[in-house]
Amino acid sequence: MKKIFLRYSVKSFLLLAVIFFYNDSFATTITSTSNGNWTTAGTWDLNRVPQNGDTIIVDHAVAVPTNTTVSLNGVAIFIYVSLNLANKGKLILNSTSIINLGLAATISRSTGNGALTIDGTDLTVGGSGLQKTGPDQADLSGWGASLGTLPVSLVSFLSETFEDKVELKWETASEVNNDYFVVERMVNDEWEAVGQVVGNGTTNQINYYTYTDHEVDVTVNAYYRLRQIDFDGKEDLSDIIKSEVMEAQSHKYQFIQKGSLIAVNFLEDHKELTQVQVLTAEGKIIFDKSFDNVFEGQSIEFSLSEYSGGWYVLGIIGVDNAHFEKMILVN
Repeated sequence: MKKIFLRYSVKSFLLLAVIFFYNDSFATTITSTSNGNWTTAGTWDLNRVPQNGDTIIVDHAVAVPTNTTVSLNGVAIFIYVSLNLANKGKLILNSTSIINLGLAATISRSTGNGALTIDGTDLTVGGSGLQKTGPDQADLSGWGASLGTLPVSLVSFLSETFEDKVELKWETASEVNNDYFVVERMVNDEWEAVGQVVGNGTTNQINYYTYTDHEVDVTVNAYYRLRQIDFDGKEDLSDIIKSEVMEAQSHKYQFIQKGSLIAVNFLEDHKELTQVQVLTAEGKIIFDKSFDNVFEGQSIEFSLSEYSGGWYVLGIIGVDNAHFEKMILVN
């Protein structure tokens, strides 16, 4: 099977009051891959430091270095291990940024000079060497912010269109009390459940999910969304994504007949199972040869001299397409 299309959207399952933090479909998730400094590119999986608009996952012991000020706008920071503010190390966030401090995760400062602020609100703890331990959440109003009653952080949601199915994939950065996902597809202008995938309860680990829709018509766009259900029955919806239309691939070839001699010259690569057949007017197959792939410049030649004159059909048949040439054989 050939993979044809890829499309994705990014969103977090959070309360509508803060949903605007995730409206950019091209927002990027960046995750720490080792203990290290915030300002070191090698600390992060994208080999760059976090930028404005990123969803930032601190999954290691990360520090803002001494005498360093990091200023960011429109970021969502999920801390699952620790963030340390070294001497005069400062992380300054604007009003559209949020912080989620996971269970047992910490924010600390080496001296009383380190600082973490959102829109000027100081989120650090007093004194030298003190720290704050999660779980907790913060926005411009400070710690204790209500950022969502369904704390499942959906990092990505994408679709891939194949010849006979659409495959959905999504990734979560964290989950709390997550029972299951319902996969919904738009059918006749109404949302219908087409599948269900079990969640991972409560976890600070990245989790990957897949669902394959075998009942969808791949020749038209399909619209999908996820409905996430908590163990206590609370639920929320993801962004809507659209699958792409399956494009039929056709063989480009040159057909040559010289009496009973037949030649088929392929004019481009076509990497799929391909059958070349000759059928009588009654539909009987008298020549049948299969190829795993055909390539530009490849030629297939054969003779029908042993067959009587009359109408015949040459067929070139792929996985999702077929071509037929009528020919008259005079022997």
